[in-house]
Amino acid sequence: MRPRFPLLFGLAFLLQSLCSAYATPLTRGHQQTAPFDPRALQLLDETLHAYETLDNLQEETVFSSYSWMIVPGAPVHANIPEGLKPQPVARTLTLSMLKPNLFRMELKTTDANNKEQTAIWVCDGTTFWTYNSEKNYYTKHPAPHDLAGLAKLPGMDISAPEVMMLLGQNPFADIQNRFDGARLLPPLHIEGLPPLDGVEILQEDTTKNLIRLYISPKNHLIYRIVFETLPLSAPHDPSLVGDDVDALAIRRPVSSGDSPSTAFALVCDNKFGPPPSKEPFHFSPPRGALLYQPLSGPQDLLDYLQRNMQRTDLRHMLRGRKAHIVRP
Repeated sequence: MRPRFPLLFGLAFLLQSLCSAYATPLTRGHQQTAPFDPRALQLLDETLHAYETLDNLQEETVFSSYSWMIVPGAPVHANIPEGLKPQPVARTLTLSMLKPNLFRMELKTTDANNKEQTAIWVCDGTTFWTYNSEKNYYTKHPAPHDLAGLAKLPGMDISAPEVMMLLGQNPFADIQNRFDGARLLPPLHIEGLPPLDGVEILQEDTTKNLIRLYISPKNHLIYRIVFETLPLSAPHDPSLVGDDVDALAIRRPVSSGDSPSTAFALVCDNKFGPPPSKEPFHFSPPRGALLYQPLSGPQDLLDYLQRNMQRTDLRHMLRGRKAHIVRP
């Protein structure tokens, strides 16, 4: 079974909506005979080149989702039903970049208890930081000389296609072996933008997975990404290990027997702003946050204790007495 395309900041991690009064419904694709249309592959190459050569970027991503039932025996169509209202997703992503090595990505989510959580990845030119508000810890590493070096650092999340391309990675590499097809889509019309060129990437196993990229013909930036998963009409083969787990991960049943199946779509809309100033790339760990460093052996543990505990408390702890951790 082919590896799945990374599902932007939320279908595994993770994990955007102009599906509003200002946007037209998501456009149905037209049929083409070639499984990999050369024009679609060329558009993906042009998009990759555009992101690799950007000097700066300011982008905000808004997420929304759709789900709809497919009754047993009904044909499965690869499009979101017309008139279906999007459901907001409590998640926003902000991405800022200035070459050669200033970078900031901030993901904000709201849980079921209406508590906001924040994850941050930021390179200030000297240090690369990550911060997780839920666990209240941070990491730090020396900054690389360029953005490509960020992809090699521990804790850097590059599951988003835009981030991969900014960091010199190619999410479309070896596409003809990893996927089942790529084709052009009719232009998508969104108010205030020129018609967007569309590419659909297809993958089938026990479900049909579609990735639709809507790209500006002017700057070749991605303005919308749609991840859509539809159950296939064929019964589920229980011998295929792993697919049920993948299905549960995004809370949809796999098509089987007489049970209804759920189709799911995540829509990611990108809004672009003027080049960022250097201010967003400044970062200091919040008061009370702990430095996270994996411990690989006894010496690492001793070094950690020496850095984070008072000497007297360390001696007490080694003698079996209660110690006091000094938070930075």
